[in-house]
Amino acid sequence: VAYGLTPDEMQNSANYISYKKEIGEETYTYKWPINDVWYFKGSSVNHGYPVLDYAAKVVSYGISDIGDANIISNVTDFKNMNPNKDYVLTADIVIDNTEEEWTGIDNFSGKFYVAKNNDGTYPTISFKKTSSAPIFNTITQEGEVHNLHVVNSTFENLVNEYFGIIAGENYGLIESAVITDCSITGAKIVGAVAGYNAGGITGKLATEEGQSDEYCMVSNTSVLIKAGNNTMMIGGIAGFNEGGSIRYVRVENSNVEVQAQVDDTTQSVTFGDTQAGGIVGNNYAGLVEDAIYFNPTISGVKVANAISNVMVGGIAGETSGRMMDSYVYANISGKNTYENVDSSLVKSYAGGLAGKVSGDPTKIDDTYATHIEDCGVIGGSVSGYYAGGLVGYMSIGNNPTRILTQDIFEYFKGSGYNAVTTNEAPIDLASSYTNASVSGYYVGGLVSYISNGRVQN
Repeated sequence: VAYGLTPDEMQNSANYISYKKEIGEETYTYKWPINDVWYFKGSSVNHGYPVLDYAAKVVSYGISDIGDANIISNVTDFKNMNPNKDYVLTADIVIDNTEEEWTGIDNFSGKFYVAKNNDGTYPTISFKKTSSAPIFNTITQEGEVHNLHVVNSTFENLVNEYFGIIAGENYGLIESAVITDCSITGAKIVGAVAGYNAGGITGKLATEEGQSDEYCMVSNTSVLIKAGNNTMMIGGIAGFNEGGSIRYVRVENSNVEVQAQVDDTTQSVTFGDTQAGGIVGNNYAGLVEDAIYFNPTISGVKVANAISNVMVGGIAGETSGRMMDSYVYANISGKNTYENVDSSLVKSYAGGLAGKVSGDPTKIDDTYATHIEDCGVIGGSVSGYYAGGLVGYMSIGNNPTRILTQDIFEYFKGSGYNAVTTNEAPIDLASSYTNASVSGYYVGGLVSYISNGRVQN
């Protein structure tokens, strides 16, 4: 019972008991299993007091490996989710956040599935007005979100460091998410699916006859940063991919853009390094595989008039990881052209695949050594101070802990390359091509500037 508890004590499940009984000199406490029917989500829900977990139980719902889960069929069910349990969404949800702000689900560690409708489509989630929070604030390493479709919604947050539509931060698995006809605006690290990814963002390929591939898809969606005094990372899928994987993803007819903010009184412009990519802003020791950024008719990836080091690319603004089997058809533009700015202080690097390729991350290992293979730029244009059809700038830093492993990367074998003797791993750009038009101050059909890297095949 809760009788006699203070308001603070009522926000802690350990304080809820059925009764106490004294037998002789001993006092026995009989606990009420409150967490089986109630849960505590913190101050963001019901002011920290317990919420009844009354959703019906379902054993399978036609989804393998979901196990025992709760059915979500209305807005109330959705808002009252316990972040530690499993759920199946079975109906369209429209979140009315006109009077009560949506605050996002914290630290989700369960499994979230979406059951197909009879016509083969999936139920969707949408918001009535602009939301300042993602669906999930954080997905933990144990958390999984499958086939979540978000449509016709607007998201804007100029405060949070990480901001995405599905998740602000993802350490778990986001599989086959679909975002359609949405817009997201942030200030620091922004992605349509997740702001920060250290887990997996992936589609699901068909494994049986009659099945269809289910890519992670972003379409007809605007991804925007209103620039501030920050390091800015923005991507069509994720803003910052730190050691995570992004596989089987598609971004179509969706702009990725950074807008410099001008103070009307002083005419000063905010400063901050900028990394913008059609798929990911910064791929730091991570993997991007089988990704397509297709945006042939609208502006594509664009950074305009920013006082910063600008890195823009069709796949990644900057990468120190691996990019494989990925393709681009888009216009890539990176500029920092204010007349009162010393051009020696800021540079713009633009590439059809990546603005800048570097090889000196402290977390890099041989699995994710800096490498680009079997990627292509099908068409479009590239413009920047350093502009290359594939890469704007390739550079390797001095990293004494970085040792080439020839058993993994066979193309580094042979004479004439000093990577092993200097303990530096070369950056490799293999079997890739471009059909983009390129313009800038330093221009290369494939790469504008190479420092200790190579292009082959």
